[in-house]
Amino acid sequence: MKKLVLITILISSSLTYSNVNKVRNEFPNINTLAKVNIYIEQLQDETNNDSKAYLGALYFLKSKYVKFPFSKWNNFKKGKTLLDEVIINSPNNIEYRYLRLLFQHQIPNFLNYNDNIDEDFKRFTQGFKISKINIAFKFKMLTNLINLDDVSERRASILKELKTNLV
Repeated sequence: MKKLVLITILISSSLTYSNVNKVRNEFPNINTLAKVNIYIEQLQDETNNDSKAYLGALYFLKSKYVKFPFSKWNNFKKGKTLLDEVIINSPNNIEYRYLRLLFQHQIPNFLNYNDNIDEDFKRFTQGFKISKINIAFKFKMLTNLINLDDVSERRASILKELKTNLV
């Protein structure tokens, strides 16, 4: 009986890891409401911080694709709540800071979701070198941040330096 419980736990945790990795690998190139909904369905019952962070990111994306203002607002609030919660629980996790940075740069200013840009950038760059995230994903994070439309020249320069030092 104990073996059966252990096997069930291992299988479910590997499926969770697999679902988060699918979203992580596709993100931020998830570009349709249908894809967003598929990934939300895969992550919505997960309780680990990685799943919650990417679920929050998916709700932000969903707010971009739904048509009605009320639906946009509700999805934005869900995404904000989930992502901010995991950052409070894991303030030094650079992947969560990366996600929030992306959205803070892309969400319209009138929604006032840009208060943490400086803090997130600082935590991201300070923790980047010591992070255990694999180099390929670090490269992807840096590339996505550098390519943001409104990233300052100074910050782009810092990100490019980090990217150069990866190799």
